[in-house]
Amino acid sequence: MYFGFPGENTHLEQHKVTEESFWPSFTDIMMVIVMVFLLVTVAVILNNWTLIADLKNSIKAQQIASSLAENTQEQNQSLKQKLDYLEQQVEDLNKKNNEEKNRLLASEQELIKTRRLLLEKETKLSALENKLADEKKSLDSVKLELSEKAELLATLQAELQAKERESEENKKTQELLQQKLAGLETDKQQRITNETRAQEQLKSLQSQLEAQKQETKDRQNAYSELQKKHQLLKTELKQTTRTLNQLEQEKTRLITALNAKLDSLENKFKSQQKELLALREKKNADELQLRSLQGEYDSLDAKYQKLLRPARSPKGKHVVSVLYRKTAGRPLIRLKTEPEGSYQTVSEKELHNRLTALKNKYKTDLYLKVVIPQNSGLSYSEAWKFTSNLQNKYDYYFQKEE
Repeated sequence: MYFGFPGENTHLEQHKVTEESFWPSFTDIMMVIVMVFLLVTVAVILNNWTLIADLKNSIKAQQIASSLAENTQEQNQSLKQKLDYLEQQVEDLNKKNNEEKNRLLASEQELIKTRRLLLEKETKLSALENKLADEKKSLDSVKLELSEKAELLATLQAELQAKERESEENKKTQELLQQKLAGLETDKQQRITNETRAQEQLKSLQSQLEAQKQETKDRQNAYSELQKKHQLLKTELKQTTRTLNQLEQEKTRLITALNAKLDSLENKFKSQQKELLALREKKNADELQLRSLQGEYDSLDAKYQKLLRPARSPKGKHVVSVLYRKTAGRPLIRLKTEPEGSYQTVSEKELHNRLTALKNKYKTDLYLKVVIPQNSGLSYSEAWKFTSNLQNKYDYYFQKEE
């Protein structure tokens, strides 16, 4: 089989055959890559345009949500201030109501005390009236007894006058009668004194009764005044309670309206948050897609830049030549480390050791030229595998690619 390889100890340049003849042409591939690059660039620009529009919409929605949240917060603050004012009014009315209740309780206690005093006065008055009635009864009995004594005295005087004409033997009887009359006179004087004393006591009791009646009348007037005051306090308490109930109803209505408005705003805010979250998720997905496209673009750009690299050239490099062929089915490797030097036969292991030393010495300035002579006894795949293996390990061009 003939592969068109040059002969041994010849340079590829002399036969117009270079190592690049083993590489396929990239013109069509580059054309396709450039077209793909342009299509990807257009797709990325369009996608970025869409992403920017979505981002603007999301920012606008976020601004609207922020303004709504601020308005909601301001409304909540105003409603809270109004609610605090109403609560303060309710608290003041509660304090006033408690004060009125305390005053009413104090007036009721004073009224109860006044009633108790009136009952005590009435009891004393009843006792005095009973005592006065007893004194009247006693005085009447004394008057009756005095009238009886007077009648008896008149009778005795008549008998005395009748018996004065009697004899002296009746003097003893007359003296006895006179003594009895004297006793009756004394008893009469005593009765008169007792009657005078009873009348004085009666006058005293009557004056006390009048005083008690006047005091009772004053107490009744005071009681009437307290009842009027109590009724007035009850009226004020009812009015205050009515006002307090109205304020409580107003407070309940405001709280209900506030809660309804807060629920509506919360639902609206949650809906906007969901929309914003959806926009953010879409933005994240678009960013991921953009990163993926950017990665693909970077990969294609790297490949494109790789294709745009300068062609492989021995100019300014240290050229090392390796000749490879088969003789009688056995591989033969010859190495030339200097451009003006000669080839030396080496084993595969020694070849790698020396090329490794040269690579360490020249680093990225080592240019490896593989020469496959004509009638080398190698197949195309064997020649390509040997060449690519050595160049990938030691040649400057492939090291930079790595």
